[in-house]
Amino acid sequence: MDPGRRRNLAEAASAEIGTGRWHALLDFRLIGPDDLGWLIGQLPVTLVPAHQALAACVPALVRHPTADQADMILGLAEDHPAYEATRFLRDPVSTRSPAAAQWREIRERTARDEDLRATTRAERSEALIAALDDAQAGPAAWWHVASWLSVTDRGHADADLFAGDLTARPGWALLDDQDRCRVLDLGIDYLAVHQHRPHEWAGRKQIHGGAALPDWSGVYLLTTLACHAPARVRALDPVLWRKWAPAITGAWNHAEESDQQLRCDLIDLAPPEGRRHILDAALEYLDAITRHGGNLPYYLYQHLCPELAPSLADRLAAGRYSGQLALGLLNLLIEHAPVAALPVCRRLHQDPAHELAPAARRGLARLDPSAIVDELDAATTGP
Repeated sequence: MDPGRRRNLAEAASAEIGTGRWHALLDFRLIGPDDLGWLIGQLPVTLVPAHQALAACVPALVRHPTADQADMILGLAEDHPAYEATRFLRDPVSTRSPAAAQWREIRERTARDEDLRATTRAERSEALIAALDDAQAGPAAWWHVASWLSVTDRGHADADLFAGDLTARPGWALLDDQDRCRVLDLGIDYLAVHQHRPHEWAGRKQIHGGAALPDWSGVYLLTTLACHAPARVRALDPVLWRKWAPAITGAWNHAEESDQQLRCDLIDLAPPEGRRHILDAALEYLDAITRHGGNLPYYLYQHLCPELAPSLADRLAAGRYSGQLALGLLNLLIEHAPVAALPVCRRLHQDPAHELAPAARRGLARLDPSAIVDELDAATTGP
């Protein structure tokens, strides 16, 4: 997760949990050792309800303080929100004091967590190797490897299930070079044998992982190759581009721009015929959104907009889309394909009752301001 977003979430959570459950911020890794400087600087300007939980985290971040960190703690002003929480780091401490008890709790919790992580890492390593062996025996099972790569030290697979770079997933660090090669080689075999089920996830706001991940994991393999071994993408059988086009356009990914860009980089490696299949699939995915109410992957369609613009303009003019999808696509054209957007805006603006008429008027004001000026002049002058 982006550090800025993670820290914002930590502040918001702190205001809710109070001091009694401060350790949840560390357990869920919303705050970590690298955040000490930020935390000391941010606490004075943080909302008061968040002070107690955030301040309680400070001692846990200085188990083995550097000289700079020690100076930071020793130099805290008395009115700093973390001053009381860190007093025991400056003052003589009785072994029976609450501060000493808190320190023992931190050390004991740390020891337990380290033991748990060591056990979990061993279990994850075994599960990953077993999944690779299963994929070796039957390539259709490879998608389980991608899922196991997403499991963290805490034994859960969360947002990393949708990470576009497999090498950035937690389990990648558990593999040696030989098994990392197996992940990619067996994944390429998977691309040829997997049978897709896009009707179970395309255009939907909610999905069942067992239905979507077998399709999407192949896309995450492709984006990984696009990032680290683009020559292998260029060498793919052209037939695979048609087969995987629906998943390439529809698979979810992290919200971070870098992760979304991986999908665009993959598409840019496609041969001309493969790119045409992707464009066709992108239009089909819009129809799926219309049926099921899903969200428009704006970043991807922004990348494809120059090629999709004529079709999108025709479809908008024909009323094929409605609601937020129609509004998003019209704004997309106005922003990234103004030549195609202008006639659509003119047509939609002619019907004041149309749901897109206000957006079309704003588009005209940007693309053809003289038309709006003439309209205003006519309205002011009258007959």
